[in-house]
Amino acid sequence: MKRIFFAASLILSGFTFSSLIPLRIEWGFDGLSAAIEKVIPDGENALKPEKTSKTKYNQIVKVLVKKDTECRKVIKDEQLYAEGWDTLAQPRFWSEIISLDPSYSLINTAEKREILGVISSKYYERLTNTQQKNFKDSIRYANGLSSNTAIMVTSGKNHYYLIRETIPNISRAIDIFTQEGTDPWFAQVILMIESPGANRTSEVGASGAFQIMPDVAREYGMIVNGQVDERSNFRKSAQVAARLLKSIYIPKVKGILNSRGIAYNENDMWFRMLVLHAYHAGPGNVNAVIGAIHPRYGGVDLMKKVWTTEAGGFGNASQNYSQIALAALVELDHILAKYATDVCDVSNQSY
Repeated sequence: MKRIFFAASLILSGFTFSSLIPLRIEWGFDGLSAAIEKVIPDGENALKPEKTSKTKYNQIVKVLVKKDTECRKVIKDEQLYAEGWDTLAQPRFWSEIISLDPSYSLINTAEKREILGVISSKYYERLTNTQQKNFKDSIRYANGLSSNTAIMVTSGKNHYYLIRETIPNISRAIDIFTQEGTDPWFAQVILMIESPGANRTSEVGASGAFQIMPDVAREYGMIVNGQVDERSNFRKSAQVAARLLKSIYIPKVKGILNSRGIAYNENDMWFRMLVLHAYHAGPGNVNAVIGAIHPRYGGVDLMKKVWTTEAGGFGNASQNYSQIALAALVELDHILAKYATDVCDVSNQSY
């Protein structure tokens, strides 16, 4: 197994990195977990369903989370584990990021998200552009990587991905999406990655729990002006998101796949992830990236290519979107395993 030692006075490319974390990091997630006190429990303790041959992978269950006063609905996603999505490098990388304190950053390869080490976020940010370039060159050299290997330094984001705080809204949205005739799986995932645990407004103007753009909100009958913004109304925002998915994004993804003769099932994880990409980047950009790949089949291999292919407006942020979605599902299960109990008197509902 590869190893690296970040000593207190390590010299790299002509200058001293005195603030590198003085820890030996073993590549892989066991080593990283040993180096950083994680917020989530060990993966072996996660709430992972057994692999199954059933076609219905999702189950709506009610759980009582510690410090909460009500039982909440969540979706247990068995397909995530039955098909091995949780074992892929990209979701595992994002699992680390969304549970990591922002004061730390993970050094990683951009394409495969292989974790190479950890560094103080503040220290790295204080480096000049030249020093950052030299640092990345040294990382490539130390790991025997080619000079064109893209190196990323990604800060922890557990301050943003407030998965536990999102659970009450997930419970509410599951009912709303079900009433609208839209797969509630999308409600759960979108809430965990768009504006988790808070009501945020993005730089491009999207707002609310489901990050809906102003013109789209108005088109669906919501009031958005200088005095009133109904995107902050959770029920109305959830209804619009459900209707958008049902009437636009799911049909558009079907059309993209049908036009290329690619077989699919709407309950397939890879199909749902393409719908998520359409929700985030737009159907046109999903069509562009699928056109660049020229796939004959759907599945895990297709999504791996989507994660490493740029086309049209489908860039790095778009590639990351479904990776983060998978990581958020794993993180939710970790939280339920650690904080939830099974005491709620309710019949489990499969769909």
